Amino acid sequence: MANVKLISQKGFKIVLPEPTAPPTVEKSINWERKQEEGATDYVQEYKGFDIPIITLEYELATDDWSDGEKDLKNIKKVYEHLEDGKPPVWTITEPFINLCGVKKVVCKDLSVKKVSEYVVKTVLKFEEYKPKVIDKEKKTSAGKTQNSQNKTKTPQVKNPCEKHGFSDRKCREYYYRYRLEKEKGLTNASFEVWLSETIKKEGKPISADG
Repeated sequence: MANVKLISQKGFKIVLPEPTAPPTVEKSINWERKQEEGATDYVQEYKGFDIPIITLEYELATDDWSDGEKDLKNIKKVYEHLEDGKPPVWTITEPFINLCGVKKVVCKDLSVKKVSEYVVKTVLKFEEYKPKVIDKEKKTSAGKTQNSQNKTKTPQVKNPCEKHGFSDRKCREYYYRYRLEKEKGLTNASFEVWLSETIKKEGKPISADG
């Protein structure tokens, strides 16, 4: 088995010892189980592939005659190292892991277990790093469409009675009457419809612009 080499986005390098057990790369399909109403069987709906998990296992001797403590410090560095306040993306170099198609990883878990007085078992886990690709063209088009819609919005009419030639004061009088009738359940029409019907019934006041 080969040593695992890691290099971060900012060039921080770590060479890990040879794993005690061969590295494992776990890949799985995400199936969602559903049960339709009235059915006794489950339906499995395909939801894509889960993110691959890479596992490295070590059994390290920590007595004075071994490099176990030094190796453990290196392993812990992978888990603890931060760049710009967050765990970095590592480029991983190891023949088997690379053969499985994994080249970029982020550290997921670290567990350290004491097996005996001078032996600790360490498990280091990674997730494959797969950045989400944003379609800039679609995003730009969506932004332009939204801006276009905002620009073409119909401006609000300040005086809803303007087309009938009523001033703001006269319009407020009519609107007050409309609200009273609506509260009493005498009309369900919109203000525009109510105003038109009221003018037909009562005629337009002489002082319409007053």
